[in-house]
Amino acid sequence: MKAGTWPTTPTAGSDQRLAWMDAAIAEANSTEVRGLTAVYLHTLIAACPRPAHAPVYGRMVLEGAIHRTVAAYATRLHQMARADTLRGSAEDTLRYVRVLLDVLSDLARRWGTDSRPVAPPTPLPQPAAAHQPPVSEKLLADEEYLLAVLTAHPDALGDLVGWLRPEDFAEPGHGRIYRCLGALHHRGEPIDEVTVLWEAQRRGALADGTLTAEDVLRLCDSTSAAGIADYLGEQVVRASLVRTAADAARQVRALADDESLVPGRLIGYALHALSPLEDIRRRWRAATGAPEAASATPRAPQPTARVPSSRADAARARSRPHPPPSPNARSSAPPPVPYRPLVPTEPLVTPIVPTPPIPTAADTSTMSALAEEFTAARRRLDQSRLTGDGLPSLAATANQMQSLGRLINYHTDEVLFRITEPGSGTPQQRRAVGILATATTPATRAVEYLAEAHAQLGVLHQYAQGPATPILTDIRKSALDLIRDRLDEAGAALQDASEALNSEADR
Repeated sequence: MKAGTWPTTPTAGSDQRLAWMDAAIAEANSTEVRGLTAVYLHTLIAACPRPAHAPVYGRMVLEGAIHRTVAAYATRLHQMARADTLRGSAEDTLRYVRVLLDVLSDLARRWGTDSRPVAPPTPLPQPAAAHQPPVSEKLLADEEYLLAVLTAHPDALGDLVGWLRPEDFAEPGHGRIYRCLGALHHRGEPIDEVTVLWEAQRRGALADGTLTAEDVLRLCDSTSAAGIADYLGEQVVRASLVRTAADAARQVRALADDESLVPGRLIGYALHALSPLEDIRRRWRAATGAPEAASATPRAPQPTARVPSSRADAARARSRPHPPPSPNARSSAPPPVPYRPLVPTEPLVTPIVPTPPIPTAADTSTMSALAEEFTAARRRLDQSRLTGDGLPSLAATANQMQSLGRLINYHTDEVLFRITEPGSGTPQQRRAVGILATATTPATRAVEYLAEAHAQLGVLHQYAQGPATPILTDIRKSALDLIRDRLDEAGAALQDASEALNSEADR
């Protein structure tokens, strides 16, 4: 393909070789990608019905890989948001929001489109109430106590109105009362339960059934309210940030599952779904006084006008077949000079090993993100074993294998991206491909170990109600020993994958 032509079968009676096939196999061997053998290459070539359409086939593969990548990172963001909801934190959610934004920016660069939010023609579907996790009692208690504290100490509103919004409250009625408190404070009028009830009535909160007079008087009871409004407000903003991130991740996942969306629209719509998080993240930083964290990868400056012509040409080139060059042009090109290391005339006592090229910032970010995914997978495996007998359930191991399968699928997509994109022959790109391909080995071993443990858990489940005969006792004991060994080996394999990527990302 690099020569620009796809020759057909040799003519009868000739000894002509398919040079392009030999070149493709040699290129695959030079990159040392595991699993990419000559037999597999022949299988791929045979599956191509019309060689002249290869650029379009490549675009089809790239589209599918982009959809899977966006879906995988959106799912991970949703998982982190749910975990932060239980932990009462927001740091992991913020980190994975940045990771997803950087992934979308990198995918836009690879596809040749502009990385900017684009509003869809119809509003994105909101998550159904049945799929929403229940609001914790602690958060509702914090919101109620915050309203009581603000009613008792109206001066504290001056510090909160800059970063706390009515829509941050999980209970809509609480947000309506906070809006009434803010309006009274803005007009400089007295604030107590009676004036808040009057303001709520004026704003229609009682007429539409959102609140009742008893609710307002109970929530604004300031007789025994004593607390720190800033702290309570921070808890409300944090919960709003995590809740909004979970909803946005669910919307992005729904967009990624829509196969009718082309990658350019998918990326633009996904960025639009994530845009509300920017305002909440800024207000969360203002509330906690934390500095704004740097992006995982340097963000390229956004164009202010039309997409550059070079980028548009690159996008169109992926689906436009190129005419083969003339034989004269091919023959006039100088043959590639193979790399020949300088061999000294006398043997050296200590051979000089060339310093490997340092991966680029984008490759380093990808390696760090993948390392975090493998670390999180091992953490989930360890948590699934926190049971009475130290064994995970059948459902837990099945979910682990599915999750690792998606992660390995994304991992191999990253290798394919770097092989097919322009500039893949640079030393940095070759090293990045080699590192990513090598890390697939321990991840695949982890899946194999989990599969063996899963099978033995099925044996225990099958004979759980059997009689305590000596044979069944030996079967159960052997299964228990094998399960524990395989789970330990799976955790060690995941750790090896994470450490291999982190060691190269930290160079």
